[in-house]
Amino acid sequence: MDGAATMSEIRQTFSTPVRILLPKLLKSRDGWKAKSHQRKVQLKSAKVKVRDLLASRDRWRQRTEEFQEENRQLREQLERAERERDAARGALTQLEDAKKK
Repeated sequence: MDGAATMSEIRQTFSTPVRILLPKLLKSRDGWKAKSHQRKVQLKSAKVKVRDLLASRDRWRQRTEEFQEENRQLREQLERAERERDAARGALTQLEDAKKK
């Protein structure tokens, strides 16, 4: 049935009286509409959750990259400071050796 059937066609197709058949068909229709609505709500909720999780993941990834860059810069700064310290120690030992002579 495609919804375009006439009452006489319905009476010929079904042996059950229309007064009994109609409430059952309406109940069935209302059931699948409610089920469809529930699934649409669940789908929308899932889409929102996925969107929020993707945004959160992007924020965390960005923060991680920033911290990695900051860590790299601090390591370079530490290496420069250690080289300067070693050079200063070397110069100090040279001065002490020259002072002793």
